[in-house]
Amino acid sequence: MASDIVDNNLDNVMFLCTEMLELADQGDRYRQDAGCGVVYGALRDAAYMIRHLAEKELLEHRDKSGASSKKTKKGRVKGKSDRASADTREGKTLKVEKHPGS
Repeated sequence: MASDIVDNNLDNVMFLCTEMLELADQGDRYRQDAGCGVVYGALRDAAYMIRHLAEKELLEHRDKSGASSKKTKKGRVKGKSDRASADTREGKTLKVEKHPGS
């Protein structure tokens, strides 16, 4: 169903945001100057903003479908994105499908 594809894409967006946050943290640990810090700060800000938008969209989709969402202690919706983060910590990779036009 099309809504499953849309939700999967949003889950992938959230996964990419997790990767962006990890890269920003790693970059901050090994940066050479303040300019690098600005770049990693911008990356971190963008990741939080995009993740927030994706979470909001997923909640709206689940509310429309009548599905009950389970929230984590932090108030986030627990779903595929949480599993994706756990999978990468365990050395597994997540398959991200490309858009047909790209």
